[in-house]
Amino acid sequence: MTEAELFAFFGKPLGLNPEAALQPVNLPVWKPETGPYYKVQYVIELIGPNLISAQQAKALLEQNARTALGNPEIYVMIPGQSRWQTLWPGEPNLTYDSLAFAWDLVSENGQITAATANELWKRTETVGKTLQRRAAPLPPPDDAARAASNLRTIKDSLDIGLDILISPKSDPFDAKRVFECAYEMGFALRNSGLLEWKQQGWPEPLLTIFPAYEGDLLDPKSCPTLDGLAIGFSVPCSPAPEQMLERTVLASDAFCEKLGGTAADDDGRPMTPEAVVRLGSSLANAVRELRSAGLEPGSAEALRLFSP
Repeated sequence: MTEAELFAFFGKPLGLNPEAALQPVNLPVWKPETGPYYKVQYVIELIGPNLISAQQAKALLEQNARTALGNPEIYVMIPGQSRWQTLWPGEPNLTYDSLAFAWDLVSENGQITAATANELWKRTETVGKTLQRRAAPLPPPDDAARAASNLRTIKDSLDIGLDILISPKSDPFDAKRVFECAYEMGFALRNSGLLEWKQQGWPEPLLTIFPAYEGDLLDPKSCPTLDGLAIGFSVPCSPAPEQMLERTVLASDAFCEKLGGTAADDDGRPMTPEAVVRLGSSLANAVRELRSAGLEPGSAEALRLFSP
C-alpha cells in the first residue's frame, strides 16, 4: 500500500498533531559523502602521471568491462580537486588525474578473501597498463582479507536493533487507529511499506514501526487488525542513538496509552523505568564497541556495513 492509497482508504490525508508529535533530535549536519570508503572497502587506485581521458574512463562503465572487474564502484578525481566523485556516463569533465575501483569488503555475496583481492588486483593492473598507470591496492590483498574478516565479526556481533514490543491488553489493535496515532506523532508510510519517522536534513529513517508478528501487514485494508507492533531503530545506523532511545520510549508510551497496550523489551520483560535504564546501558556499550572498532554510528561507513 502506498501513502496515496492509504489516504484514499481513509478518505482524507493523515497528518501531524503538534501536541502529540515527537520532538526533533539534535543531529550532526548531513554531508553527502562520496567513496571510496577505505574503512569498509577494498580500493585499488590507478597511479601515474598521465591524465585519463573521459572516453577511456567511461569505457570502464560498460557492462562487460565492469563485470570483468567484479562490478566495482568507480571513482574519479578531476585535475585541481582533492575529492573523489562517482564516475557516471553524464559526467562532464574531459580528463581525470585519478581513478579508483572499490568493492565492499563485506557484502550480501560474502567477503573479500586474499585470493579474490589478488585476482582483482591482477585484473585492474591489466586495465592500468592500457592507461599507462599502476594499480595500487589499499590495503594490500592479505590485509584486505584480514580487514574483511574483522568487519564480518563486527557486523555479526554489533548489528543491533533496539526495539520495543507493544502488545494489546485484550483485543488486537485496530490498524486504522494505529495509523492515525503514528501520523499524529510524525510517522509516515514510506516505500519500505513501514511507518517511518524521518527528520529533515537526514536521508534515512530514524525510527521505524513494523508488525510484531509474521503474517501481519501494515495495510489496514487487507490487514484491519494487528496482534502487536514493534518500534525501534538500528543502533549502528543511527546518528543519535541515545536520543533515539528516548523517542522510542516516548512513542511506545503514546501507543500504549492511545491503543490500550503494554510495552516490553526483546526478552519480553515489561518496559519499567528499570528496563529503560537497562536498555540505555546496553545501548551505551554497543556504541562504545562500534567506536572502538573505528565505526561511528550513523556514519557513511556504518550505513554501508549495516542495513538501516
